[in-house]
Amino acid sequence: MPREVVARFEEEYRQLLRIEEQALQRSLTSSDLRRVNARRRNRIEKFLDSGYGSCRLARADCAQIVKEALEHFDRERYLLGAWTVMPNHVHVLLKPVNGHTLDAIVRTWKKFSAREINKLVGRRGRLW
Repeated sequence: MPREVVARFEEEYRQLLRIEEQALQRSLTSSDLRRVNARRRNRIEKFLDSGYGSCRLARADCAQIVKEALEHFDRERYLLGAWTVMPNHVHVLLKPVNGHTLDAIVRTWKKFSAREINKLVGRRGRLW
């Protein structure tokens, strides 16, 4: 997501927390926070699903690169669960194994897939 969109969502979240506390006239409980966070996640998911951005992953050949990257180290660095490639983002459920960390796994996917997709579509620069 663009930085300005992330900043807008963060500000909306802070405002929503303040509004909820004022409306309830008390500090928010963990249950209240879960409810507010669910609303926040729904807004973010709707934004992502709206197709904002270049939507390079809508191309089957670009989505295939991501698919192959996800499957490449399955059962070696992670146990790959469910996943889906959306037009402008990816959802993945996995469990890191053998001492590999989530951030290193994701970094590897992003580096490889960005390089290959950029090569395929004839562009340079940041993809993710």
